[in-house]
Amino acid sequence: MIKQNDAGVLACENRSRLGRFQFLPSRTLSAGDFGLSAREAETLTFILQEIPLRDIAARMGVSMHTVDTFKRRLFEKLGVSTLAGAAAVAAAHLCGV
Repeated sequence: MIKQNDAGVLACENRSRLGRFQFLPSRTLSAGDFGLSAREAETLTFILQEIPLRDIAARMGVSMHTVDTFKRRLFEKLGVSTLAGAAAVAAAHLCGV
């Protein structure tokens, strides 16, 4: 599972799962990767944990509109157009691909 530690670094635990695929990451994803802000990185962490956007908003203490803004900026910075694409890019990065 991908989690955020106290330093705001995104990392996979050994033998993490993303959907039905298992992978062993060779690096971590930090807030600066892909030009992400800390809040965008936090949003991406929740997306990778397959948490619904409404629940992400509640956990972050922001509105759905704010989460949509974070998501839109993530898509722009990662060069994707879907949540699945964002997850794939982040997972590939974490695995050193």
